[in-house]
Amino acid sequence: PVLLSIVPSDSSLNSRPNKIIATFNKYMEVGDLSSQMSVSPMLPMNPTVLSLGKKIQIKLIDSLLQPNTTYKISFGNAITDNRESTPYADFSYIFSTGAYFDSLMYAGRVINALTGAPDSGIMVALYDVTVNDSAILTQKPLYTTRANAQGFFQLDLLPNKPFKLFVIADEDNNFVYNYTKE
Repeated sequence: PVLLSIVPSDSSLNSRPNKIIATFNKYMEVGDLSSQMSVSPMLPMNPTVLSLGKKIQIKLIDSLLQPNTTYKISFGNAITDNRESTPYADFSYIFSTGAYFDSLMYAGRVINALTGAPDSGIMVALYDVTVNDSAILTQKPLYTTRANAQGFFQLDLLPNKPFKLFVIADEDNNFVYNYTKE
């Protein structure tokens, strides 16, 4: 599949979109968003994503968007053409509600303290520095990523402010720490 257009345009500044329309050259389908789609920073409610023939419609509740914040919606391999199921791989849409893009990055490597080996697939989460350490039990983080097979991770488009970093084996994929399983 080939992306022909996207409205509003990708990488828009001073933008608070409530609907984004991506037009492709083929009829498209939306696959497993629960494991493929991510929004950074996380919103209280995920966008609604619909397939409308050759168009993909992404609906946001714009009142949930924070001022002067850079948002990135990543779809992984969830968007595919409906004939061969070829993914439009690593599709992301970026916009800022402010006059600039947050551009900082935090990267590292997660090593299992017991084995000394890289810890792959582990969730790396950033929370606002003002939250209590127990926040990992009750609230979702602002930013997340997963460590790769070698334990490396990278979080990008971050604002210039301090965060608390937690590393969680989020086995149930709910973005909060379940102390009986994780």
